[in-house]
Amino acid sequence: MSSHSHDHVSRVDAPCLLHGTVGVSIAIVMQILGLFKSGDDRLMAALLNPVFHGQAPEGVSLLVQVMVCAFLCYSIAFVVLDTAGVWRRVVMGVSVLVLVLAMVPSLAVWNMYFSPFLTVVGVFWTWFFTLMYANHHLMPCEVAHAHQPIQKPQIARPVISQDSPRQVEPAPEVIEDESIKYQPKVELKETAKETVKEKLNG
Repeated sequence: MSSHSHDHVSRVDAPCLLHGTVGVSIAIVMQILGLFKSGDDRLMAALLNPVFHGQAPEGVSLLVQVMVCAFLCYSIAFVVLDTAGVWRRVVMGVSVLVLVLAMVPSLAVWNMYFSPFLTVVGVFWTWFFTLMYANHHLMPCEVAHAHQPIQKPQIARPVISQDSPRQVEPAPEVIEDESIKYQPKVELKETAKETVKEKLNG
């Protein structure tokens, strides 16, 4: 669970540019200081005979490595800040790191050596900083995810067709004489019989 230090909603654009730039800067500074040279030598020695068959491969230029590093750093920063859920953010970071490491054997097939250290360092620090930032700030994606309407199940109601038969109640008998309806039932029957006989005789 993320612990937010305040309740106001943070932004995505400014933290994305900030943390992406910090990650790229750290990687470039470490490259300039030569901290990746020993790692490149060991990786090249490990791949030289089994992959490159003892021939010196063509290396990817530093400019291309910096461009790839910058693209992935800003991309992972935006994805982490715009994704709700800690486990999703962790999966995104691990996936990008695995993708960078997979570029080494993929480009080796084309007799090209890609140094992963610059990109891995930049992506890792960018992902770490954005993960910590999103863990302590309320992001717009979390607000949108929390306010999603919950759809209640609707109860199906029977549909009555207009063509379905309906029960028609018989119309009540009309009593012409108003005084008859206040008489007892027995007298009412006798009066009705006398009225019928008079009509028949008449």
